[in-house]
Amino acid sequence: MTANTQKTPNVFVRFYRFAKLNGWRCTIYQTLNRIANFRLWHRWFQISIVNIYSAPIAELKQSDKLPNLYEVRPAETNDLNELKELGEYCGDADRMKSRIKRGDMCMLNLCKGKIGAMMWYSIGPNEYKDDWAAVRCNVRFPNQSAWMYDGKGTRLGAWGGMMMNSARHLKAMGIEEIYTMVDWENRKSIDPMRSLGLTQAGSFMFLKLFGIKFTRCKPQGQRRWRRLPARIGQLELSSNGEYAS
Repeated sequence: MTANTQKTPNVFVRFYRFAKLNGWRCTIYQTLNRIANFRLWHRWFQISIVNIYSAPIAELKQSDKLPNLYEVRPAETNDLNELKELGEYCGDADRMKSRIKRGDMCMLNLCKGKIGAMMWYSIGPNEYKDDWAAVRCNVRFPNQSAWMYDGKGTRLGAWGGMMMNSARHLKAMGIEEIYTMVDWENRKSIDPMRSLGLTQAGSFMFLKLFGIKFTRCKPQGQRRWRRLPARIGQLELSSNGEYAS
């Protein structure tokens, strides 16, 4: 008597099932990204498609109420040791100090004194360069605006509570608009951003194939993809350090 064994579907069947569940565009993009991440291919092939989101501070979903165990505030010097344990989102102490030195702010949600969520903000007028290796694009944003990046939640509900409570801190700093960049198929980040009130302002694409580089951006609602340097609303995008006049 032999035990019943369930045959594992082959790679093509798994690919088809994933595509039916997530859509063919998302599946093809994820497949190309995995190929690009192989060490053998990364030198010759790279692809990134990101969406840019924005919202006026006044239109963000906000709440001044937090559970008694939560405390939302900007990070201080004595928070750096715990922040660096979050890995790639913060880096080592020197990297965080350089961010703070250039004027960036890290907002925290402390849960019983431990970091439950965090988000970095670059305050305008400024230029965001930290994602250059991934997307080959720098973004310049104006006064009274901020660029969000490298956010992370480690406790259930802490990230949403922090984001809804952060608006009053930003408003007190004179910030009127926030922006961020999210990978095109990253639903885990896109859905929370939309639930807070951010809307898509445009898209950006980078493709590298055997030394040939292709960079384009497209404001939301338009069909034509534009060469860089270009603008999306008040944002200026550049792939070579030169910005549109």
